[in-house]
Amino acid sequence: MKRQTPEDDAQEAVVCWLRTNGYIPMASLNGVKLPGNAATRARRWQRFHKLGALVGAPDLTIMEPAPRDGRHVAIEMKSKTGRVSDAQREVHAKMRATGWIVLVAKGADDAIEKLMALGYGVRQ
Repeated sequence: MKRQTPEDDAQEAVVCWLRTNGYIPMASLNGVKLPGNAATRARRWQRFHKLGALVGAPDLTIMEPAPRDGRHVAIEMKSKTGRVSDAQREVHAKMRATGWIVLVAKGADDAIEKLMALGYGVRQ
């Protein structure tokens, strides 16, 4: 099994923070490291695609809308040097056009700071 990347560690920290504060995060399949050789991984991804997986989908979505304005939020996790791909840029634009807030976060601290600015945090 492959080792976790810094992006995986950051996403795990954000998921933990959201759950600790009573929110329900949902991860996309895009970050899943599929086992097997290239041909096996390609077949598995084709199957996931048929089931609704979308190349370019953000890493996380949050079940509950943003407390400040009621829109739904998705988060694309990136490493400190990571960049948004063309497929991600396209999906993010489509989501924003339908009212979603799509955050691109460079690490856990950045994601949590942006989520807190939207009103997420410790519930009273």
